[in-house]
Amino acid sequence: MRIICTIISLFIFATGAIAQSKISIRGVVKNAEGKTMPNASVILYFKGQKDSLKTVSNDKGIFSFQNLPAKNVSLIVSFIGFKNFSNSYDYSNATDDQSIFDILLSPGDNLLQGITLESNKSLWLDRQ
Repeated sequence: MRIICTIISLFIFATGAIAQSKISIRGVVKNAEGKTMPNASVILYFKGQKDSLKTVSNDKGIFSFQNLPAKNVSLIVSFIGFKNFSNSYDYSNATDDQSIFDILLSPGDNLLQGITLESNKSLWLDRQ
């Protein structure tokens, strides 16, 4: 009977330890002048995995990822007209909410490409 109680206790503690290994990552995207940047694209990669998580910063420049495993992550933040921000963080021993404060985007060459439309036929209709 003692052995069964011991096994059940170990199972309960092990389950609790697994549940505590989930973290959330939150950050604020700002430009070089310190102004927040809404609608910035934020991509989170787990080291050694091909999958990624994506989100967009809100109207205050804040983004968050919830219920993540405590692992090493890489973060890429981009915004049209600014250089990409890229950094890695070691959250393998983290147990709680994590905040990233060093996301500053500087003006750069991340621009949309222009397109040219051409047509051989005139689409203008003469109505008389």
